[in-house]
Amino acid sequence: MYVIPEISQEEAREIFSSRKYFLSKVIRKKNLPKRIELIYLPYYLFHLILSGDDRKRKISIAIDGLLGNVVFFVEENLKFEKDTDFNPCCDFLLSFEDAREKVFEEYKWLLVESRAASTLKEINHGNQIFYPFWVGYFKKGRGYDFKALDGVSGEIQGVKMRKVFLRAFTLGDS
Repeated sequence: MYVIPEISQEEAREIFSSRKYFLSKVIRKKNLPKRIELIYLPYYLFHLILSGDDRKRKISIAIDGLLGNVVFFVEENLKFEKDTDFNPCCDFLLSFEDAREKVFEEYKWLLVESRAASTLKEINHGNQIFYPFWVGYFKKGRGYDFKALDGVSGEIQGVKMRKVFLRAFTLGDS
């Protein structure tokens, strides 16, 4: 399943061109993106069942299928498409079992750190999804650099996700 982007290419171009979003030296006054492309990265989407205070709650957590970085999604905001016309940037490297274990460990520690009254009861099924990101390529010295933004929220991606993109790019070339 593919998540349908909410941000258009033109909106992505505006965000990449706006200096207020970037503190980096990569983006300068006239350094507009030379190219922008939409890519889809592999994610596992899990549903966690929590219990506490005499009630049950369900939350959705995603983990990238390359390096295993955990992110939280509000799944109700996502629109899915089953069309096969989409081309993912790369395939999954992380196994379903490894991803499930990582989500379990990550969320268990989050509950401990936040001293939450809830306990993790179970992790329901996991789905493989492909999530959209806009990537802008910028001239930097003699080479190029890139910035990425979430194709649904328009949020600029930081250092944690940069490693995932670099890994995806190297897989896409092979």
